[in-house]
Amino acid sequence: MHGERVFRLGKATDGEPKRNGCGKGVGQHPLVGIAAMLLVGMHSPASARADEEGSENVQAVPAGLEISGEATLVSDYRFRGVSLSDRDFAVQGAVDLAWDGWHLGWWGSSIQEFAGAEAEVDVTFGRSFSAGALDLDVGGIAYLFPGGRDVAYLEAYGAVSGALGPFGWEARVHYVPAQSNTGRRDNVYLAGALSLPLGTLDLAGGVPVTLDGGLGYEDGAFADGKWDWRFGLAAEVAGLTLGIHYVDTNVPGRFSGAGALFSIDKAF
Repeated sequence: MHGERVFRLGKATDGEPKRNGCGKGVGQHPLVGIAAMLLVGMHSPASARADEEGSENVQAVPAGLEISGEATLVSDYRFRGVSLSDRDFAVQGAVDLAWDGWHLGWWGSSIQEFAGAEAEVDVTFGRSFSAGALDLDVGGIAYLFPGGRDVAYLEAYGAVSGALGPFGWEARVHYVPAQSNTGRRDNVYLAGALSLPLGTLDLAGGVPVTLDGGLGYEDGAFADGKWDWRFGLAAEVAGLTLGIHYVDTNVPGRFSGAGALFSIDKAF
């Protein structure tokens, strides 16, 4: 669900989204063009990005493929704790394909104008597999910003998730190797998340409610020792997932200060 999807795990050390090679952005980096062609020719993250979606929302299609997707409205698009929508509403959507453990995903969001771009498009390709009671996912993400200038970049990721009693948990590492659009610096982002089903509210048809939260740490091209955290509730109502979360960072500023995030998500 990359409103954060809800677990899209910031950048910027001064409360402002960093630009020109030190933040999320677009440009026609040659590596991105090559990666995009390879990905389309041949997935997660979510958000980073379909890795959080439930299998109950997946539909089988010919040739052994499975397809899933979502449409989301968020009150503020926060990426790793930092607002990329100027603390305003954002419209988001995703489509993901999966086959034989591989996955290819597309995720997009409206954003505040950035280096000429008004949208973010993430293309993810990866491999998911199990090891005992653990689920693992590894792959790469191309962050693209149509119409933007010199701000696209590539990122590798790895994730492991499982259950501990009633809790669901996930740990992730994201690594951006040094590239021209990151000021020739690398970037590391570490994150963890927990979720706990709270049961079903006694409303019409019953409403499942889940408590969830996450913590992330980022250092490198996009941030200097930045922490971000979030926690809140999600409820399944009439086929929609309604969420309310508190989001904050240790970086002062308009775009990285504390805020409430409301989201409405429809998976299909």
